[in-house]
Amino acid sequence: MNSSKTQPHELMVARQVRERRNEQGADGELALPQPVDHYRDSAAWVLLGEPGSGKTTLFESCSQTEKGHYVTVRNFLELPLKPGWHAPLFIDALDEMRAGTADGRSVLGQVRSKLQQLGTPKFRLSCREADWLGHSDSQALKDLVGKDQFQELHLEPLSDKDIKTLVMAWQNSDDAGAELFVREATRHSLDGLLDNPQTLRMLTDATAQGWPQSKTETYAKACDKLAQEFNPEWQDATRNSALPQDQLVKAAGFLFALVLLANKSAFTYGHANAEQDQHISLRDIPVGDNTPDAATLKAVLKTRLFKSDGAGGFMPVHRTVAEYLGAKHLASRIAAHLPPQRVLALMTGEDGGVVPELRGLHAWLAVHVPSPLRDTLIARDPLGVTLYGDVRNFSRSEKRKVLAALRDEATRYTYFRNQDWNNPPFGALATPDMAEDFKALLESPDRCPAHQALLDCVLDAMTHGAAMPSMGDELEGVVRDASYWPALRKEALKVLVNPEKTATGSIEAQAPRLKRLLEAINSHAVEDSNDELIATLLAALYPVHVSTQEIWTYFKQPKSDRLIGSYWSFWHDFAEKYAPTEQLPELIDSLINSG
Repeated sequence: MNSSKTQPHELMVARQVRERRNEQGADGELALPQPVDHYRDSAAWVLLGEPGSGKTTLFESCSQTEKGHYVTVRNFLELPLKPGWHAPLFIDALDEMRAGTADGRSVLGQVRSKLQQLGTPKFRLSCREADWLGHSDSQALKDLVGKDQFQELHLEPLSDKDIKTLVMAWQNSDDAGAELFVREATRHSLDGLLDNPQTLRMLTDATAQGWPQSKTETYAKACDKLAQEFNPEWQDATRNSALPQDQLVKAAGFLFALVLLANKSAFTYGHANAEQDQHISLRDIPVGDNTPDAATLKAVLKTRLFKSDGAGGFMPVHRTVAEYLGAKHLASRIAAHLPPQRVLALMTGEDGGVVPELRGLHAWLAVHVPSPLRDTLIARDPLGVTLYGDVRNFSRSEKRKVLAALRDEATRYTYFRNQDWNNPPFGALATPDMAEDFKALLESPDRCPAHQALLDCVLDAMTHGAAMPSMGDELEGVVRDASYWPALRKEALKVLVNPEKTATGSIEAQAPRLKRLLEAINSHAVEDSNDELIATLLAALYPVHVSTQEIWTYFKQPKSDRLIGSYWSFWHDFAEKYAPTEQLPELIDSLINSG
């Protein structure tokens, strides 16, 4: 048993598989997911999955459950079976043997021959998706055991529940810790890497000491890891032919740029048939000075940068990874004197704007190229550059251009963000060098819709970005000023009450300011038309800075009986969420005494 591939905690999650129901191998549709135990009585099946998807772990577990015998393909072919073995045979890692041979078909032929010598016992075989030869391999095993006695099974990705279970086990955390990890992965647009045990473990290990601040750094590290071959058997089998990691990453960038610009979904080794019109065949990619050779292109499809699409093709492991590396490839070509206008023309729609499907590629291109081209990309799609790329490492001048371009967008259409309300990426704008610019915007007397729409972006940046401790007065000014949109005032208050954003990590420094603001709202000196401000303050100050004797002072009839907002939620959840259990008797007494 190759213990180096085993992740013991994967045994804690129940994996499911999908059966291909069509005789045409890779062209058939996959059935609905089933527990692998559903195929316990089958004479033979093959388990296909991506690198690191948990095939070995599942085989080891199933061999114990079915009281069978686990063996690698290499040991099955080269060694006599141990005395006392019994079917079913779990023959693992066909791909490892194929990796070291020129003709992969010969390995399966040897497996068939030995199974026949043993009387064709019940068996299960595993292989990576990229090394399974589709219909021809399936047909070869059907010829051995009978057409109706063999199933081609595809391992399902981890479920949301599985992901949390593994994160808790690997990080020794509770459910809240696992939730936080998933939220952070989503915030970094890496949630698409969580459904594979190997990439999930990669992320948990890489972020054990915290997530990188830069989205660019996160993607760079993730792509390098995804290009690495983690399986020592594979490393040994391919050590004479293995390609340098940076060569594989560059080849992936080439393929990603191609598949995105061509508006296709996946690549295939052979010629794509009529049912694979969204596939690009590697054979159809013309050879040229700027094109990786055929061996490199074939090799990169076998890395974790790609995954099976279930229809005989191999698609990017995640679209955001494809956008990051595809843009990096395009930037390198532009640096090598490819006219940028030719690239931009491929990304531009009839209306002169960026094609919606290519906004991510366009955004990452802005990250990988310098100004003045970066300035052009910012002006073309400032919202996309902010949401889908990474503006954190832009210069202050370039960030100011982002803000100016966002203001232009808001001038054209106040609700320009309606198409995408993803807030966390704005945090990359809130770096220490932008404090003065943010301050000027918060102090501006401008109240036009475009300015307020821009402030909405600024407050999202302050919510999710670096702390700006000197901004308390400016934020309070927005909260107190009823000429701002109510939603803006609430967002400004949420930043103000967050000690990590405006104080020294403790709410103590802000408490006097917040108490004065609370009293001003409660006495109607500051307008709070929907009680959202007072609710935010109560949630932040009770029970430390608003006592049990004081709390009922703020318990009043809501201004709107049609709004189930923050004020209603605070009191609805008060006893369960906010009130310390030991203070419940005192709270009841103070309520009675309040009359």
